[in-house]
Amino acid sequence: MTRMKHLCSALALSATALTTSHAALAAYWNFEEGSGTTTTDSVSNTASDPFEPGVAFSANTAAPTSTSSTSFDGTGRFGVNLNADAVGISGTGAKTIVAWINTTESDKRYFWGWSPTNGLQPGQDLRFGIELDGKLRFEISSGFVRYDDLSLNDGNWHMVAAIINAGDTAGDIDFYIDGDIVTPTGGNTTLVNTAGTGTGDSATPNEMFFGSSGNTNTQYWNGGIDDFAIYDTALTDAQLDDIRLNGITVPEPSSAALLGLGGISLILRRRK
Repeated sequence: MTRMKHLCSALALSATALTTSHAALAAYWNFEEGSGTTTTDSVSNTASDPFEPGVAFSANTAAPTSTSSTSFDGTGRFGVNLNADAVGISGTGAKTIVAWINTTESDKRYFWGWSPTNGLQPGQDLRFGIELDGKLRFEISSGFVRYDDLSLNDGNWHMVAAIINAGDTAGDIDFYIDGDIVTPTGGNTTLVNTAGTGTGDSATPNEMFFGSSGNTNTQYWNGGIDDFAIYDTALTDAQLDDIRLNGITVPEPSSAALLGLGGISLILRRRK
């Protein structure tokens, strides 16, 4: 009986750890398709809209486990029509946005954006990219932050992240760049509250964009994007280091099933 109790306790702890890990990874595009004109979120299994001209897969990669990435020539983008709540970017809760990027551009270019209200509501529209000679910038409607001490437009791959704790304002956001958490400048006291829903037009309800434009349609991303992920928690330095060194793993549904009641029942039957 004691051995069985320990076995059930271990299974319960393993199931909890797996569930927590799966919940933390809210959305993930690894761009491993390598061909075609769409890409799929590995968490929700949702396919993107077709790539616009100027967007394609590339064998130029950076992420540790990657064999393919997406390449943008500055003229196109593509959208993903996922509800923001489902991918952990809605509301005032914690979130972390992670990506590998490369570019040689110097002006404002965003590799990702979520803009359901086209900037009309403070704190609801997000854009992540570079500006001012390749300085990393995260924009929120009515505020932004930028890290001025490092240029990323050298044509090399860089792993970057925006770390947002629950209740953060624009000025509270931290960046992770190639192994270090840094404090950007700028911002204001606008609460990050991405609870908006789309109004149609060019930004369909709750649609995210890769290669999102800046202030004009001439500011599409020009460069590469690899292993883009959204977490519904504020990741730590150690967790981001692990992603940078070892890549991102999506828990297998079959493993979760084995740790469920069915798996425990099977083990109990075998021990009789």
